[in-house]
Amino acid sequence: AWILTGANMGGKSALMRAVGQTILLAQMGSYVCATKAQLPIFTSILCRMGSSDQLLENNSTFMSEMHETRDIVDSKDLSTSLVLVDELGRGTSSYDGVAVASSTLSYLIHSRCCFIFVTHFSSLCEPYVNNDSCAAVQCKYMSFVIEENLRNSSTCSGVRSDDEKAVHDDDGDAAGGGRSINSSSRRLRFLFRAVDGVSPSSFGVEVAAQANISASVRALACVKSAEMERREAIGVLNKFLRRPAHTIK
Repeated sequence: AWILTGANMGGKSALMRAVGQTILLAQMGSYVCATKAQLPIFTSILCRMGSSDQLLENNSTFMSEMHETRDIVDSKDLSTSLVLVDELGRGTSSYDGVAVASSTLSYLIHSRCCFIFVTHFSSLCEPYVNNDSCAAVQCKYMSFVIEENLRNSSTCSGVRSDDEKAVHDDDGDAAGGGRSINSSSRRLRFLFRAVDGVSPSSFGVEVAAQANISASVRALACVKSAEMERREAIGVLNKFLRRPAHTIK
């Protein structure tokens, strides 16, 4: 089971759909896009993908998400199915979205089904990162390279040397099929490879830059993002400091 995070346009949904397509082709007896593959047999493929409303049926975008989620969790074949969930909870407020996504994720884990759970809510990964008691759940993210001023290169959240960057380029991921996003101070290049860990950001402002949204709008977005992150960090710190002294380890 995977919890998959990553930058916008980093390839999360594409990877998940490729997995579903591969399973479907394999169970049809067809060739699959792999040199070698050993795949289990699934009873069904259960999906919650995309974002759209159904106005003629009086369903909002979020209600449509909930109907699709209900069909998954109520399935009699859940434990023997491949479950693909893409950005559950994005159709409502952040707190409600995280709550629904977290509870659904927990349900899927306890059902012991095989799943890929794509999300921008990186906090969902916290209970499972480096947790040996829940080894069946792996946190992955779509890797990328950040080039500051097109000179210094860093991969993920850790800075890499030029030699290490060359390894990525030689593999063909960065130099070959990688997609790039430019901003005034850095260049974000997607490697389209799932690696262990949690993505440090969704890089929404960088995607806005690619869409040619006004620089003044993007600058204000950066300021607002920093303010919200600071308030959240202060809230977590205050909550920690209010704990009884004997519980602090």
